[in-house]
Amino acid sequence: MHKLLVVVLVLVGLYALFFAMPVTYNRSGVNGWWVRAVAWTLVAISTLIIYLLVRSPWGRLLRGVREDEDAMRSLGRNVFAIKMQSLVIGGLFGALGGMVYVLASTVQPDALGRQITFFAYTALLLGGAATIFGPVLGTVLFFSARILIRESARAYVPDSIMSSQQTEQFSFIVVGVALVLLVIFRPQGILGNKRELRFNV
Repeated sequence: MHKLLVVVLVLVGLYALFFAMPVTYNRSGVNGWWVRAVAWTLVAISTLIIYLLVRSPWGRLLRGVREDEDAMRSLGRNVFAIKMQSLVIGGLFGALGGMVYVLASTVQPDALGRQITFFAYTALLLGGAATIFGPVLGTVLFFSARILIRESARAYVPDSIMSSQQTEQFSFIVVGVALVLLVIFRPQGILGNKRELRFNV
C-alpha cells in the first residue's frame, strides 16, 4: 500500500509539472518542452552519479564516517579528507544546480533568501534526507502541491475574498502546515528509513 501511494503521488506530480506548469524562457526563445527535457535529463544523470558514488567503496567510507568517526580513524582512514571530498562533491552539484537556475533569468543575493532555503529543506524532508531518490520525489511533490493549491484557490475562490498574491501566500501556509505534520508523524520522509534517525548515545 505504501509503495502504491508513492507511485500514485509521483505520477500526479509528474503530470502537474509537465502539463499544469507553464515553462517558457522568453529571453532565449527555447521551447518549454526542451527546457523540461534537458532539466529531467540533468536530474537523471545527477541521480545516477550519486547512486554510483554511494554504492562505491568511497560511499561506504562516507557512511562509516557518518556512523562513527573514531572507528574510522582507528582503521587508518583520513576522516578529514573524506569529509572534504564529500564537501567538494556536494558543492559541485550545488554549483551545477545554480548554473541551471540562473539560465532562466538573472540572480542577485536578495533572490536567494528564505524562500529558496524553505523550498530546498521542505523538498528534502518530504522525500527523505538520507536517501538517493528522496530529494527528487520531494521536489516533484512539493512543487506539484504548490501549483495545485495555488491554481485551485485562484479558480474557486473569488478575488473579493483572496487576491492572486494572497493565493500564493496561502499555498505557502498550506505547505508549511503539511511540513509540520510531516516532521511530527513521519520525520524520516516518504522514502526514508526510521533507523537513519537513531543516534548512538
